[in-house]
Amino acid sequence: MKGWLDFWLHPQFKSFDIREELRYIRVPILIVKGENDPYGTIEQIRAAEGECYCPVESIIIPNARHAPHHEQPELTLEAIASFINHILWDHQEARPLQAQRI
Repeated sequence: MKGWLDFWLHPQFKSFDIREELRYIRVPILIVKGENDPYGTIEQIRAAEGECYCPVESIIIPNARHAPHHEQPELTLEAIASFINHILWDHQEARPLQAQRI
């Protein structure tokens, strides 16, 4: 865990930018962000939407911070199932999935 923290706190991190790499993604992306996430920003989502070659869908989960899958699991699971269903139906691959907690 400390290695991850060291990366984000390193002075060179201020120049960290993945926008160039986003241009090479060729599969649909779902971005799930907690409404009150102190680390992620709407600007990051907009950058992905602007730079990615592939379709990008995003959802802001209300009443969630950095871990919406823990803080709002039902809403997060519904968003993921909806995204997957959209992809499958567009490609006529399968019948709709039901959101289920395991």
